[in-house]
Amino acid sequence: MHFVIYFLGIALLNAELFSAKLSPIQSGANLTEFVNFRRQKRTLIFEGGGLVKIDAGAIATVNVDEPIAWRSIVSINNIQGGFYPLPAVPTYPWDKWENTFARSMKHFQELADFETDDSRLFVYTLLEVLMERQHGNGHQCLLRSICQNAQVDEHVGMFSEIMDVVLRPGKESIAVAYTNAFVAGKADVDCMRLYSECRVTSNFLDQYFDYV
Repeated sequence: MHFVIYFLGIALLNAELFSAKLSPIQSGANLTEFVNFRRQKRTLIFEGGGLVKIDAGAIATVNVDEPIAWRSIVSINNIQGGFYPLPAVPTYPWDKWENTFARSMKHFQELADFETDDSRLFVYTLLEVLMERQHGNGHQCLLRSICQNAQVDEHVGMFSEIMDVVLRPGKESIAVAYTNAFVAGKADVDCMRLYSECRVTSNFLDQYFDYV
């Protein structure tokens, strides 16, 4: 009997191994595609799957005073719910709430009241007033300082770095003249000739343009 069981086991094993053999590769076949096909990841997503039924209940024993211990009566009461079809495509929580978050962010951006940063314009106005009081035509002198600062290759010293940040127009809403002055300096324009209306040779900002 043991020999028969052993023989059947060997026969079944050989049958499984024979069926699991790889099919021969044809001439001219793509080996990469063949290997990828054999090693592709398998998933447990059933197309056209069955139904899920909700079934809840309670079970309790009934005391009948039976003299024989192994005899008993069990009362089972259950409630069956509706049928829920199994989805063929998995549902992820981030996909469910993605549109909701996008709508909320869009609504928040529409209601947000962003204040304009006028700090650079305030500093430029203050510098122009100080230059105007010292030697006149503060606007042209500030534009010349912005132009000259753009021509400095490397700033040395803390005050020079600070002045570079101040005299480098950013993306704020300021007059185009300040941006044009910086662009002209980057193009190696003669700042003294371009802003010749500034009559002084140097102003109090020039002492901080330390460079190498």
